[in-house]
Amino acid sequence: LGFPEKVYQRALAIELRKAGINFVLEKAQDVFYDNEWVGTRRVDFIIENILLVEIKAISEMASKEYNQIQNYLEAFNMEVGLLINFGCPSLKFNRFVNKLFHQ
Repeated sequence: LGFPEKVYQRALAIELRKAGINFVLEKAQDVFYDNEWVGTRRVDFIIENILLVEIKAISEMASKEYNQIQNYLEAFNMEVGLLINFGCPSLKFNRFVNKLFHQ
């Protein structure tokens, strides 16, 4: 329908810079299981150290994408995340809260 995800990611980075908003692009985080390294996750944006943002450019989001952002919130120990999809005729977004912060 539109551009690849990377194009939207780069455009959002430009807009954040122009607005003077601090962010880290493609932040990597090691993932551990039972105190052993098992892999690395990379999120599109960490904004102002309080908001995790993952970008998609797909026609329809499913449980795979929702599970991914929940896993990112846990891996990055962040409370709130946005999943933004540019792949629909109009922009779609969902807000997620890390369930570990609200038990």
